[in-house]
Amino acid sequence: MASDTWGPHHITDHDRGPWVTIMASLMMVYMIFCYLARILTRFTINGPFGSDDWIITAGTVVAIIHSSVKLVEVRDGLGKRISDLEPSNILDVQRAAYAGDLFYVVGLTLSKAGTFMLLARLTRYTRHASVAYAGLILTGIWGFASLLALFFRCQLPNPWTQELKCFQAYPTWLGIETSGIGMELLVAIVPVYIAWGLHVQLKSKLVLLFAFSFRLPVIILAALRIFYLQKQQKMDDPIFYGVDPSVCMEVELHYSLIAATIPCLKPFVKSFNTGYLGRLEIVPDAFRDTIPLQDYKPPRMSGARYNSSIGEGGTISIETNIVTVTDSRSL
Repeated sequence: MASDTWGPHHITDHDRGPWVTIMASLMMVYMIFCYLARILTRFTINGPFGSDDWIITAGTVVAIIHSSVKLVEVRDGLGKRISDLEPSNILDVQRAAYAGDLFYVVGLTLSKAGTFMLLARLTRYTRHASVAYAGLILTGIWGFASLLALFFRCQLPNPWTQELKCFQAYPTWLGIETSGIGMELLVAIVPVYIAWGLHVQLKSKLVLLFAFSFRLPVIILAALRIFYLQKQQKMDDPIFYGVDPSVCMEVELHYSLIAATIPCLKPFVKSFNTGYLGRLEIVPDAFRDTIPLQDYKPPRMSGARYNSSIGEGGTISIETNIVTVTDSRSL
């Protein structure tokens, strides 16, 4: 019988649910700390707080709600043997799993969308920003289609009331996770496309690629989840064997949001502020090696329209302790 309290549970041969509790709690804490670092960076080093930050903020809130729902699912019986559960407990687990799955897809969608918005924010060249916005649109389509598939994965009007053979709906998840891997590959390709068109030192290109390469483990986590979902489908006790894909779910969601924030952290911000993405940002107090305005030369980028002189048509604006220099004819 499932526990009706939030008391401590132990990992046993008949209860593996605490694994989900441990991983969900740890990853949620890591994600929150990383998000706070992003906020600190935005308000002290490289502001202002932009649309990409709002998207990641929403994703962080959704991820917290998702993990809270998974903790409820564990309390209701996730990880226990079906023989140890009452029919009402099984129904509670299915309801919590259904809600958690929906929040999971929304959170992943927001993490991908936030990354594309960050890429669009870093470059001030229309050609490259358009590619990032195209990725944003595809992400929205993927998220909407995935939610529809989950809404109607089992019999209505109560799709969470699933027969055991429908529990977790492997074919649906296979399509969602596989297409999600495709979206992650697109997220990885866009920085390569941007770097390829930059006429700058190789080191600068590698910094850009390295910052966004932290999303690649999301692909591995998604593949692992597919593997464990397939294994779960073959078992006659899906609630007990649902622990492994649930652990992968927790790690994938929270790490995806962490990876969306890593390019915003101080070491990468310092490199992005050199202007090689089409923007020069000089932070007077944050870094010692600031660049004098008179030494600035517009970056050369293939496909970009620019004027070599910033003296005519150029603008200088100051916002949140940052001096931003742009050539109005290159935008």
